[in-house]
Amino acid sequence: MELNYVRDYLISFQKKHFPRIIQRELEIKPVKGKAVVIIGPRRSGKTYYFFNMISKLNRSETVYLDFEEPFLRGLKPLEVLKIVLEIFP
Repeated sequence: MELNYVRDYLISFQKKHFPRIIQRELEIKPVKGKAVVIIGPRRSGKTYYFFNMISKLNRSETVYLDFEEPFLRGLKPLEVLKIVLEIFP
């Protein structure tokens, strides 16, 4: 059941509309084939910066996982990767 929930979560993300965000001075250029990671203090705008960044990219090539979601805690990384690759080959 957990794996089906992850699959549904990933598919629903593709349909998500992000709120309008004030443009920040920070500009990170994604590198094809590489993950982008931003670290920083709590409540500094990291998530919304990513939402803004994702809204400018091709959604079919973008996967966002919030590892604070309780259902992801019990899964092994390879299980999640397998589901991601099934949905987004």
